[in-house]
Amino acid sequence: MSSPRPLHLRIHRAAFSLIELLVAMAVLAVLLILLTQVFSMVSGIWNAGRSQADNFAQARVALDVMGRDLQAAVLRPDLPAFFVGGAPELAFYTKQQSLASATNSGNRPLSQVSYVVTNTIDGSSLRRSARGFNFGEDVGYSPTNWTMPAGQTTFDSDIGPGVLIARHQFIATNGLNILPSAVAEGWADSGTRPGVSSLRAVTLSLAVVDRDSLRLLRESGKLDQLLQNFSGSNPGGIRSFAAAWQDQLDDSSSPLAQGGVPIRILRNLKIFERTVVLPISKE
Repeated sequence: MSSPRPLHLRIHRAAFSLIELLVAMAVLAVLLILLTQVFSMVSGIWNAGRSQADNFAQARVALDVMGRDLQAAVLRPDLPAFFVGGAPELAFYTKQQSLASATNSGNRPLSQVSYVVTNTIDGSSLRRSARGFNFGEDVGYSPTNWTMPAGQTTFDSDIGPGVLIARHQFIATNGLNILPSAVAEGWADSGTRPGVSSLRAVTLSLAVVDRDSLRLLRESGKLDQLLQNFSGSNPGGIRSFAAAWQDQLDDSSSPLAQGGVPIRILRNLKIFERTVVLPISKE
């Protein structure tokens, strides 16, 4: 039987003191807080970026839908080619099929489509409305008559969430841009105002913002000011609305910046533009 070791040879195991444990726990808590804050910040940036990407992708989809309708536009003397009067932003007849009404089954080969931006407390969006009918089945149509028969059902779809404003302008045979208000309502030219038969293309302009930026615009009370500045833009004969809006965003002395619209919001606004060639006009 072995004898016990001498006291000076015994190994004593060291242990943490209470103060050391408290310090370690405090350091760990600080690290966890920092990691949580970093994760929250990264998550917020990721979600904001994804929201912007979704809105911007949807804006391109909206332009695709509008372009598809315009490329199938019905341009003929006995139908009003484009609505003139302020709202909706854009309205015309197209060969894109649509249901006529709840009582009529099947598709109709002709549609009256219109586009309008809806700004509500829940958000902003570009809405497409369509009413379909057959050639020759309805009466009362004239080059300036937009009245549809009673009982027609309108089919609405929001195709552009985040769209704050939408504008269009025409391109005439001389290559210059023409505002819708400067186009004659009739088929032929009227004095210095081009008629429908002289239109060759349509330039579409959209201003899009993500949901968080739209919320900040509302909370800061700057949404109306921004829309008024954009609505009041006159791009002239050689620029598009999109170019005029982008100039306002890029210019630090523009009414938007001077009016106190937060710079971070202006940076989150994206401008989209597309030119669509109209089908050949037919007499």
